[in-house]
Amino acid sequence: MAKGKTGNLPGIDDHKIIPELSKAGEEYEEVKMARVKLSAKEAEKYETLKGLMHKHKKRRYQDDDLIVWIEDAEEKVKTKREKEPPKKAVNQ
Repeated sequence: MAKGKTGNLPGIDDHKIIPELSKAGEEYEEVKMARVKLSAKEAEKYETLKGLMHKHKKRRYQDDDLIVWIEDAEEKVKTKREKEPPKKAVNQ
């Protein structure tokens, strides 16, 4: 079978390096990979927190401005920070 010469693909003009594009691509890839690593770490921390909430038999926990709770329907752990810390923490 004879090999034919292939031309440029549609949308590809040439193989000229464009430093601005290369830099933007590298920066995006770097941030994307950091996010992927952070997502794995977040999942690990989430499971640890959920396990500790169950271990201590807590549905809601508060320490200063940090609130941690388990949503009843789906057993999802949620967290948030209050802008003003309450005067007294209420833990269940």
